[in-house]
Amino acid sequence: MLFAQSVAFSIPAGDNTLASEIATIPDNGPINAITILPESVVADSVIELWLKKVKGTQGTGADYYFYESAVVTTGKTWFLAGWQGAQIKMRSGTGTGTSTLSIVAN
Repeated sequence: MLFAQSVAFSIPAGDNTLASEIATIPDNGPINAITILPESVVADSVIELWLKKVKGTQGTGADYYFYESAVVTTGKTWFLAGWQGAQIKMRSGTGTGTSTLSIVAN
């Protein structure tokens, strides 16, 4: 397992506003899948998966590109076939508060 954490995101007011927290999955091994399970989720908040560019630097925002988003209510798995490095971000929907996600990458 490359990454396993429970991450709290502070969901701000305003529709489609990005939370300041970012979960960075390291590029120290191939990522075959990322699974997100919500522990608690603010109404209509959106989770985003960003993948690191092939020659990008880990943790540098401009070196990641947007892959996909989803409203998470029960869980989500992305299959990535050995990608190197990713970030999980969250955006606000209609509510504010804290969304906590269990994130596992292997």
